[in-house]
Amino acid sequence: MVSPRKSSEIDAFRWVNTIISNFKTAIRGTYHHVNVHKYLARYLAEAQYRLNRRFDLLSLVWRLLHASVRTPPSPEKWLRTGAVRSA
Repeated sequence: MVSPRKSSEIDAFRWVNTIISNFKTAIRGTYHHVNVHKYLARYLAEAQYRLNRRFDLLSLVWRLLHASVRTPPSPEKWLRTGAVRSA
């Protein structure tokens, strides 16, 4: 039998609804002024990278530091195209 109460009225589900709502608002606000069709693959790749490494957050910082030290300076035009260069 289904309860007549809405899930938002049950205390156990109130925090779940809040978290989902905050997550949706954060995504909507972050990517509001972005050309989604042009950069969608990059955003999905970033989300996948962070999701796959979510249990070892300290390694994200060290990998970013390592990449920033080893990457040679590049013109802004190259950075905006997102082309991958091999060293």
